[in-house]
Amino acid sequence: MEKRKLGNVKQIMSAYEMEITSGTATGKKILLVNNGAMEVMFNCDNALDIGWVKYHGQNISFLTKNGFNNNAGPFGQKFEGGFIYTCGLDNVSSCDKEQAIHGSLHYRKAENLRYEVGEDKIEVFATIYNTQLFGQNLILNRHYTVFEDKILLDDTIENQGFKPTGYVALYHVNFGYPFLDEGLELDFNATKTIPANAKSVNTIDDCKKIVAPQDEGSEDLFFHILDKGEVSLKNNKLKISCKMEYDVNKLPYLVEWRNLYSGDYVLGIEPSTVRFDEFKRIELKPEEKANLQISFSFNKF
Repeated sequence: MEKRKLGNVKQIMSAYEMEITSGTATGKKILLVNNGAMEVMFNCDNALDIGWVKYHGQNISFLTKNGFNNNAGPFGQKFEGGFIYTCGLDNVSSCDKEQAIHGSLHYRKAENLRYEVGEDKIEVFATIYNTQLFGQNLILNRHYTVFEDKILLDDTIENQGFKPTGYVALYHVNFGYPFLDEGLELDFNATKTIPANAKSVNTIDDCKKIVAPQDEGSEDLFFHILDKGEVSLKNNKLKISCKMEYDVNKLPYLVEWRNLYSGDYVLGIEPSTVRFDEFKRIELKPEEKANLQISFSFNKF
């Protein structure tokens, strides 16, 4: 950063708190971060999840036809997608029929929001309370660092209750057009792949293949066991790549949600503590903490 050439650092590095004033998302508060190469929209009313990522002007993430909204109605009518949709801490998918689909965390507003704009990075902090009367008292302290070509997510889950409490977590990372496109190269080293629905039994050999949208069909769903927490995605048309890295000891399952159909064209790459068919919470003792981290490295080649 050459400060002598700047009138204000916000010319090249900025973070603005905003509020949407029209449509189904009226009143929703967001934090928009921009450092020139990267634009990241943080959804303050939804657990500080990431609504979108744009890299060198190109959209990376997926937004459902619901768009950003006020979280009303059944899951299928309010699911927004976004770049990161955090599932948990009480449920993933519809495993626990007494809890919300994909859990209640995403519908909790971020508190204690603060951000710091530095010379080469922007850091964002918030606290999300995932609590229930006569139930869990779990606190998520969330910390993002946004660099020119990288996003670091650092989550700490703490049990502030007085008895052991279980949690689950799945990071629903969603890639969409134009980054997701026919011929996108998806690469990871799986020691085992398990089809998670009937259709996927027949498509397991092509689980890394990305084709053009089809007008009819159903989703593919796979559970991958990786020997190392690395997933690479490369779009040769846009000359953009993304590499995800995380600790497989803490997030041992990679859920792949592939839905290559018109209007719902999305690839979900989802590190998780749990499989849907083997649903089990991780127990935290009172005052015990668990730390989960994911990094996203982008490259323009």
